[in-house]
Amino acid sequence: MRNAEERVNFKNHFFKLGQGRIIPKDHPDFWIQLWIRPTCSDDIYELFTAQDIRTVRDHNIVNFLLFIRILTERIIQLSQYDLLTTSDLKQLLNCIRFLTKLLPFLFELSNYLNDIEIDLFWNDKFDPLEYLNTLSQNEDDDIQPKRTVDPSQINNSLAVKLIQSLVDLLFIRGFTIESSTVSANSNKLKHLILWEPGIGHTSKYNKPNLIIECNRLEVLKLLTTLCTNSLYTASLPRLIGTGSKFLTILVATTPRVELLTLVCSLTNLVCRSSRISASENALVNSDSIEFTEARHLYLTYAFQLLVLMIVYPLPKKEEIIMLTEGSLISKKPYNMARLYMGNIHKDNELLFLINSLLNILRMNDAETYTFVKAGNQPSIWATETIMLIWELLQCNKHFRELIGKKFISELMVLLVYYISNFYSVAEHKDLVSVCAYLLLYLSSESEILQDLYFPISSSLYDSFPQHFKLPTHPFTTRDFIVSQICNLLINSIARTSYLGTNKQVPDLVLKALVEILYNLIPPVSDQTCKVHNDISQRLNNPNVRGGLSYATSNLIIMLLSRFLSRTFILDKPFNSSLVALLIRAIAITIVKHPIPSRMLLYAILKNETVFDDLRISIGSLKGVCFNGNHLEKIDNRPPPPPQILQEPVVQQLSPSPTATPPVNPTLSISPEVVHPQIQPVPAPLIRQLSPQNNEELPVAPSSESESIELSLRPKPPIGMSESAREKMRKSSPITKTWGGNEGLRIIISIIIPYVKSTLKSMPIEENLLVVQRIEAIDFAGLIDIQRGKAISMEYLPETPFEPLRFSWGYLSLGWYMSLLYHRIYKTNERVRAHVSIHNNRVINNISASVGKFASGWISLLKTTIIEPSRQEVEESEWVKNSLTIVNHWENTKIKLLKFDVQSTESFFTSSMNRLGSAMMSGQSAPGSVHDMTTTLIRKFSDFKVRNNSSPQLSINPTSQPTGDDQSYPVRPRIRNSVTSLYSLNNLNRTRSGSISRDIGVNRTRSNTFQ
Repeated sequence: MRNAEERVNFKNHFFKLGQGRIIPKDHPDFWIQLWIRPTCSDDIYELFTAQDIRTVRDHNIVNFLLFIRILTERIIQLSQYDLLTTSDLKQLLNCIRFLTKLLPFLFELSNYLNDIEIDLFWNDKFDPLEYLNTLSQNEDDDIQPKRTVDPSQINNSLAVKLIQSLVDLLFIRGFTIESSTVSANSNKLKHLILWEPGIGHTSKYNKPNLIIECNRLEVLKLLTTLCTNSLYTASLPRLIGTGSKFLTILVATTPRVELLTLVCSLTNLVCRSSRISASENALVNSDSIEFTEARHLYLTYAFQLLVLMIVYPLPKKEEIIMLTEGSLISKKPYNMARLYMGNIHKDNELLFLINSLLNILRMNDAETYTFVKAGNQPSIWATETIMLIWELLQCNKHFRELIGKKFISELMVLLVYYISNFYSVAEHKDLVSVCAYLLLYLSSESEILQDLYFPISSSLYDSFPQHFKLPTHPFTTRDFIVSQICNLLINSIARTSYLGTNKQVPDLVLKALVEILYNLIPPVSDQTCKVHNDISQRLNNPNVRGGLSYATSNLIIMLLSRFLSRTFILDKPFNSSLVALLIRAIAITIVKHPIPSRMLLYAILKNETVFDDLRISIGSLKGVCFNGNHLEKIDNRPPPPPQILQEPVVQQLSPSPTATPPVNPTLSISPEVVHPQIQPVPAPLIRQLSPQNNEELPVAPSSESESIELSLRPKPPIGMSESAREKMRKSSPITKTWGGNEGLRIIISIIIPYVKSTLKSMPIEENLLVVQRIEAIDFAGLIDIQRGKAISMEYLPETPFEPLRFSWGYLSLGWYMSLLYHRIYKTNERVRAHVSIHNNRVINNISASVGKFASGWISLLKTTIIEPSRQEVEESEWVKNSLTIVNHWENTKIKLLKFDVQSTESFFTSSMNRLGSAMMSGQSAPGSVHDMTTTLIRKFSDFKVRNNSSPQLSINPTSQPTGDDQSYPVRPRIRNSVTSLYSLNNLNRTRSGSISRDIGVNRTRSNTFQ
């Protein structure tokens, strides 16, 4: 709108919906004004605040619902036109924007799912008077039965027509499809043409049409909003069991060709964004930051809708039986979007898809395609990419096979990198959690892990940042992954010391990482090949079948030495299980595969005291037992002797970068060159433990939070589950119920004595020769003797190793989808933050270099000023009118996420302030180099930055995921904003003369309701 007065009048017109009378549906003079007056997005998104919309809704719910229905019908009507005029396009966009703005305030109503949704979207007609009578009847009845959709009305229902119309609108010539791509002889408006080349279509990339992309953005935004009514569901099981009817219709009933074209278009668009060439990915537009923001918003909404469609599980039977009863489909309903993605099988398409997704993971916030460097942020689409990869691994066997053959090493290393670099950044908690659980999933799939046991690719290792490399070159990818996880956990635990600086790994991620170690330590390659032992390399020789290297084995025992203290075990209820998993993994490895594990056996012999100290720590826990999954003290238990409460192993650890676990003095092995394997770890403090009766055990978490966390844990190994503990005598101490007892006994009582007795008869020689002697020991004979007596079936070589597997259930899947909904909610802020960071780099580069060439540019600019073309002006105006800084979900009663409103100054804001202060601090003459530089910086900034208060989010009821800890810079408001009745009246007073002030106020009040 041209001025504030027009906005005031338009807002007053909207407020008439909240007056005490029902506005007839056949009153076009009133309704049409609501979609022909706005000229840009902010005339809707910014003009009407949450309070304004709730006021109208609460004063007259019937008019509010009627308006939503009329907007929907108008969108459906316009989508069926044979030709869309400029006026039609304007009306269509405004209807889409209004509906997008109002839907969250509809979804937040407590009776939406069981009442309003059926009347408004699933009936042929909506009679305001009849609905008013229904409301009064409901107030009289105390108990309302759950209403169901009438099958006879489904086919012609507003919901079905709206979804079909929105899909159609994504392929309309001149609106979302460029006219130049359509045959001139075609009279049809709808054309099912792929947006980008890639899967299903190969050609060169064209320059993006910003007007077409902005129109697609509007439609995608509405589609996504329709599918996010689950944001207003508090229960994670209900989130999955009930689902979203709109999303169900989209993925299960959309005609095959239309849905396939949509899925391929979204996929190809995502893949284009990963291209290395800037001209191909079109991510950055140097002409305007608004063009870049529009492009990123378009890509983000497309990516999120694609992932949402593929991840979405159809709800329970009673929620989808309407599809067959209403004759929308004739067979059992399926998620057809997931089915189509699962059927991609051509090698070139699979390679195109995999390379594109991995490219996004390699891309950092600077949109360069080297390995993400320290200090850089991950790609803005990293979380969605990892979710999409996970879904494709589950639904597409061809994708899975190709990943296993060629890409598994790089994928798993990338996941480890994201975890180790961003686990302490609250903004990336979602990303780290998804990475950890995908890594757990991959580590349990033995058929695709064979590449991990072969030498790591030199090109892959050389691409790592220096801080991510190991002190010694790893032999296999498995060695590298295990070493990095051990380094991360060792350094994280070290923060308890007075020198520690690292943040602690979140509990969920800590559990997942130890479970990953449990899965990765025991397996070996199926292929047997000869290994040459080079005596000059000493302990840096490889092992047969890709067994663990000495450096990796040393790190595993170093981690165990950090886990074994009584303080750590009692710190949290699950810590004893983590220690048990690690000790079981070591025992399984050396019993099942003793020859490939020769280096691990050697490391165990050198550090025998670590296992003795673990035995002592566990033995000191006789006064503590498990009650369910919580630790409790056993009454009337005397405190253990003081000497048992010490932590001797911690005292022996060296704080130097080359620290290794203490050497067993009883085994005489010649000294060796130290192989530094971990990053510098501060020396832990030696803490004096108080008597046992005064120890404070961890407080049990809430049942809701605990049940969700438990759903994310895999089924534990034999003897470690809660049910196994319940079979024992009540209040049995941890010393009896601990899951690592057998593994520790096998190592201490069977393996170590047997190896030592065998080596005693041999002369002391070079360390490599000792390792070769260990390799030659007859372990098969030992196992045969102990079979069924001291070694249970789980540990025997003929028993297949059973890894820990991530399992899907209502809670875990609900948690997983809530991460995606959290991403969707924060779309606007994330995109603005990302674009602002990139723009800040451009500004800094200009400020550093433009001064050197400014004097030369002055004459160049004077002679080469080019006026923008008419098309460029139209494009620029269209983009500006499409963008908004308003998050339309904000300030609605979202139940899936919880809010923590904080007001902080963003990094970009402070950076720009510093830059501006520096540039403006000195006086300069007009036309000088300094003045020229300042002017250019202002031009390239292209927007002002203001302080902003941003709501922080996390999943309810658990603490996952946590939202950003910073506020984001925002795009400038292009027009004046009128955001409340108070400001309307205040504005009118200002505009009125002193004589007619009272008259103006009264006129304003007469047009509004209180």
